[in-house]
Amino acid sequence: MKLFLALLIMLPLVVPAQSKGPLLITINKKEQCGYKDSKGKMVVPYGEYEYCFTDTFQHFAFVADKDSGIVAIDRKGKVLFHAYVLDNGPDPQDARGFFRIKIGGMTGFADADGRIVIEPVYNDAESFMQDSAKVYQGNDVFYINRKGERIRK
Repeated sequence: MKLFLALLIMLPLVVPAQSKGPLLITINKKEQCGYKDSKGKMVVPYGEYEYCFTDTFQHFAFVADKDSGIVAIDRKGKVLFHAYVLDNGPDPQDARGFFRIKIGGMTGFADADGRIVIEPVYNDAESFMQDSAKVYQGNDVFYINRKGERIRK
């Protein structure tokens, strides 16, 4: 019993603090969007972006910026990458969380946490089907796996 109590007391010292909770979208009377934290504090102010595509902001959010188009931002408002736009919105995630992104006009892939997992080095790319995606690089057309490695298909 004493050992259990000692471990219970020490637990906060060895378990890292949890990351900040999600930011939730909110819209004001002027139809402007922004994001608030769980305590109601405004983190991304109203009117900073024309449209907020992401309702629950965990690691990144897709927003529409009048100058840049649809971009992914981090919790500090830094632009991470441009959305690969499909049907007037960001490319949807596949079953494993991958989606297409754009940087400097080139296409790559990010994961559900907004991390770039395959660098944008392709002129274009199709979405992953199972574990491969068709990509276009210059005059070459080939398939890659989820690690970005060229594979035979």
